[in-house]
Amino acid sequence: MHSGWAFVDSAEIYIGKEMIAKVSGQVERIVGHYNESAREHEKTEIVSGTIGIETAKRIAEANYKSVTIRFYGKGGYTDKELPRKHNLINVVKLAESA
Repeated sequence: MHSGWAFVDSAEIYIGKEMIAKVSGQVERIVGHYNESAREHEKTEIVSGTIGIETAKRIAEANYKSVTIRFYGKGGYTDKELPRKHNLINVVKLAESA
């Protein structure tokens, strides 16, 4: 089994060293099975909230290496970078068309 929950309660999104968004709201915790024979479980925490369309566009258009999402939880914080391949701009375009 993986380590315990981080108890994430918020996230900040940075482009370079500039914080451009903070997300805090509902948190969902999910335990998923990914290796039945070893009886290991994957624990996922999802923090939900909203950001403005212009901020979302800045994130989607930024170089993936410069975007960091900082998740805050009970034991401090954890940084995650955007994956090299993502389709965030498609999500922004869909939201703009609504």
